[in-house]
Amino acid sequence: MSQQLQEQILEQIKDLPDEKQRRVLDFVHTLAISRPRGVTGKDLLSFASTIPFDDTQLMARIIEKERGASDGNGKPGPKV
Repeated sequence: MSQQLQEQILEQIKDLPDEKQRRVLDFVHTLAISRPRGVTGKDLLSFASTIPFDDTQLMARIIEKERGASDGNGKPGPKV
């Protein structure tokens, strides 16, 4: 991290009340331990064009139809 960025961060938080500083610290800890899940788009490129277009259209229609049907717990999910 650049010195300038560190100084900007410190400048922003130094006048915050203790509780808000604690929240900033908790947030930074969360950022430090969070890791992206799944795989990168680059890793998926090898699958490009392996599913026939008609099948992708069918999958898209089914997903759109089912999107609001259930939230996985048997309750209606939100319509998007």
